[in-house]
Amino acid sequence: MEERPRLGIAMTVLGIAVFSVSNALGKYFVHRYPLGEILLFRSAAAFVCLTPLLSSRDVVASLARGQIALQVVRMVLVAIELVCFYVSVSTLPLAAVSTFYLAVPIYVMVLSAVFLRERVAPRRWVAALVGLAGVLVALRPGAAAVAGVGRAEAICVFGSLCYSVILTLTRRLRGTAGTVLVAWQLTGVLALGAGWSALRFTMPGPLDLVALSAIGLITMAGYGGVNRGLQLAPASLVAPFQYTSIVWATVTGYLVFGEVPDSGTVLGAAIIVAAGLFLLFAERGAIPRLEAAAPAGDREAARRL
Repeated sequence: MEERPRLGIAMTVLGIAVFSVSNALGKYFVHRYPLGEILLFRSAAAFVCLTPLLSSRDVVASLARGQIALQVVRMVLVAIELVCFYVSVSTLPLAAVSTFYLAVPIYVMVLSAVFLRERVAPRRWVAALVGLAGVLVALRPGAAAVAGVGRAEAICVFGSLCYSVILTLTRRLRGTAGTVLVAWQLTGVLALGAGWSALRFTMPGPLDLVALSAIGLITMAGYGGVNRGLQLAPASLVAPFQYTSIVWATVTGYLVFGEVPDSGTVLGAAIIVAAGLFLLFAERGAIPRLEAAAPAGDREAARRL
């Protein structure tokens, strides 16, 4: 897979923007229907749309790579992380869940340095830490959350750690076709949702059925964007752009729910955007060298950047 960092960043930001819509829908429906049912409908609808796009050649190629174990681990972690997310948002405010998940870029940088042997440049650490500071300014976690971590918070933190490993494994499997990566993700969730729904099921109305299916389609598009970003650019480069989720969440809240952000949210969003722009400009010399090195097959030189 040819390295194209600029496009990788763009696809990551787009995927995160799409996820903000599915997160809002998920938060709404988790109080109306059993969790297993939500997982079943969202994954089934996504599979219906994904199947025509799957190439048998890509599927065979992915199996021939000898990375089935990594794919299975990633598939299982996707299902676990999704359950953790929905359990968390059923108890905690979406903003609180977002606060925990926005520590993911830090985890990804550490994991990519240890397991992928990517050299994490100081500027990337700076961008990640500044972005995290912006998150804290925007969300201002309550004193109760700081004083003690309860069951829901612990589940949320575990989910964010799983998500970090998922992103790292996605980078490791970057040679696999994007449709195949998404198919593996959906398989685990579909199996879990089907088994769970067999124990408890509530038939949704027509409109709710369409909305639940839409969650799957929107999520599939988000997976595609994030996966593609990690195929095209180093994990440590795209990780700080995960912070843009708070910006998209603010925009979605205003347009859909009429929520007007306060001054703290606006200031925090500005810090996050500034961190992303800083990284983008700081990488303006490294990115062309990375793109030039990849087609020539000099992966080691590209990784050192």
